[in-house]
Amino acid sequence: MADKRITDVVNEVRKDLSSLENVISVNGKIDGWIEYSKEIAKFSDIFKRPTDLQTITANNKSLLYFTSRTTGMLKMIYHDFAYPLGHILTARFLQNLDDSSSHLTVANTGWAKASWGKLYGQWLCDSCVFIYDYERFEPYDLMEKITRYDVTSFCALPTIYRHIIKENFSKYNLSKLKYAETAGESLNPEVFYRFKEMTVLEIKEGFGQTETVILAAIFSWMKVKQNQDLLVNHRQVGI
Repeated sequence: MADKRITDVVNEVRKDLSSLENVISVNGKIDGWIEYSKEIAKFSDIFKRPTDLQTITANNKSLLYFTSRTTGMLKMIYHDFAYPLGHILTARFLQNLDDSSSHLTVANTGWAKASWGKLYGQWLCDSCVFIYDYERFEPYDLMEKITRYDVTSFCALPTIYRHIIKENFSKYNLSKLKYAETAGESLNPEVFYRFKEMTVLEIKEGFGQTETVILAAIFSWMKVKQNQDLLVNHRQVGI
C-alpha cells in the first residue's frame, strides 16, 4: 500500500499548488486520488499510433527525475524524447555493448542510473539487458546470478564493488564477464586493484549528472592510468 506519510505530505502541499490537477496512487486506494490499476484497466491493450505526427517532436517532455541534493535542495529535471540517444555513449563506449552482450546494471528505477544502464543505450545497441530484482542486497547472490546467466558487462556503485571483493571468487566462473564499470560515486583505488587481482578486469569509471548523460569516462578502448605508489602500497598491506 502507499506510504501514508508521503501521501499526507502531498495532500498538504496540494493546498498551495493550484496547477496540480491530478494525483495518482500506484499501489493502493487513497481518498481523493486516482487509483492507477483501476483506471488503466479501462483502456485498450492495443496502442494506436498517433496520426498527427506534426504535434509530436523530440522536444516533447518524456520523463522527470529528481536531483540528489548534491548542492542544495533537490530539483525536478525533465528530459525530452531525444534523451535516450545520448545514452548510446554510455552503452556503446563505456559498457562496450553490442548485439552479443548481456548487461547488468545494479540500480533502482527511481534513480537516473536505471536509464543509464537498464533502458535506452542498451536497447539501442541491441544488447540483452539482464534484470535482477531483489529486496535485500547479498553479494554472493549477485555473483551467482552473474555466473549462472553469463553476464558479459556489469555496472554498479563502488559501494557494491566493496562488498563484492570480500567474496571468495574461486567459487564463481566469471569467464564470460568481459567488462566492469562504475558510476555514481568515487571509486577507491583499493577496490579497483583488488577487483583487478581477482578478475583481471579494470573497472572503468563514468561520470554524469541527473541533468545530463555521460560527461566524462574511461571508455572501453582507454587504459586506466594507475597510481604506482598506491599500487605498491596495496600489494604491501595485502588489501
